[in-house]
Amino acid sequence: MEQKTTVFTANQKEWKRVKLGSFLVTCMLYGSIALLGYGHSKKIGLQYKLTKKIAPQISVFHINYRESKVSQLRQKKATASSVSASSLAKKGIGHKKIVKKQATEKEIANKETKEKGETTKQTPKSKVWIEKQFATTYPKSFQKMQLYLKIHKHYPFLAKQRGIQGVVQLQIQINKEGKLKQASIIKSSEYAILDKAAIKLVKGAFPLERTQDTVTFTMQVSYALQAN
Repeated sequence: MEQKTTVFTANQKEWKRVKLGSFLVTCMLYGSIALLGYGHSKKIGLQYKLTKKIAPQISVFHINYRESKVSQLRQKKATASSVSASSLAKKGIGHKKIVKKQATEKEIANKETKEKGETTKQTPKSKVWIEKQFATTYPKSFQKMQLYLKIHKHYPFLAKQRGIQGVVQLQIQINKEGKLKQASIIKSSEYAILDKAAIKLVKGAFPLERTQDTVTFTMQVSYALQAN
């Protein structure tokens, strides 16, 4: 019996030692893990603080650096352009170019004025002939026109029925080729039917013979019931 009790007590002591050892080992492990975690968190905190402090400084530095570079490039360009201008001025190239431009502009202006003068000499601005003047200067054209008017002049049917009559005074413009340029009413007959008929009649008479220049003259187309 005594032997059994001694063995049991010895076993209990060993078990207690093993338990203590395992407990200490676990404590050590947990402690080391906790320390590692704390250290890592501290590091992260420091990094965050550093980034908070340093990041704006870095961005400002970058902006300043960019601005300085841009200003340097602008200064270089300005100096290069000034140098080229000064060199051209020394050689007299720039001045020559300016003088040439001015001379060409003056020549063009003189040419334009001469051309304008010639055109004004050839064709007076406000020259409107009477029918007689046109007949004397271009008799063939006038005769041709009168023949056409006599043959193709018809009294409008509605105007005849209503007993409408009147005189339409027209202004006609002919170009060099003898073609009609413009036909406008100077004085109306006070009836739209007669006015339209007169313009239609005159337009059909063209083209006439060639002229020296554009000619404008006045003429009248009369609509009278007794005459027809």
